[in-house]
Amino acid sequence: APIVSAPSLRPSAPNLRNRKALLLLDQGRFEEAIVEAAAAEALNPNRKQMAYSMSLWIQADGHQRQGRLEAAERLYRKACAYQPHDRWSESALGYLLGRTGRTGEAVTILHELKRQVSLGRQQHKAIALVHLGLGERQEALRWLDRGYAERATAVLFVGLDPRFDDLRS
Repeated sequence: APIVSAPSLRPSAPNLRNRKALLLLDQGRFEEAIVEAAAAEALNPNRKQMAYSMSLWIQADGHQRQGRLEAAERLYRKACAYQPHDRWSESALGYLLGRTGRTGEAVTILHELKRQVSLGRQQHKAIALVHLGLGERQEALRWLDRGYAERATAVLFVGLDPRFDDLRS
């Protein structure tokens, strides 16, 4: 409970609002999460903090979980335009595009994520997510295994991400 009340103690802190929004997402309170993340976005008009792109991702994720895919896509694209290769939104956009049958765009994102791995960035979970969006379960599992072997930190959080529910059998 202390983290949830922290934004009321310091309402001008976008990071605290994003943390609260993440907790709301985890609780399935998507509309409240979107409102909280939009407030965090508004607190960062100069877009100089990473909190800005995270607030866009949280809003997009909330919309996506409610089936409002156009709103989600718009926000993912806004985050990627603001911060190319945004660690949350780029793979989420690729996943969404794959799930909606726009495989060409999803594959383009996939190639970019693989290029980033060749440059040393740990994008294993992100690549697995896009493969999952494309319906390529075995390839998604292969990338998660590779990430695990290479100690990619993000792979540890796959169990918390509902987009990976298709792999839980």
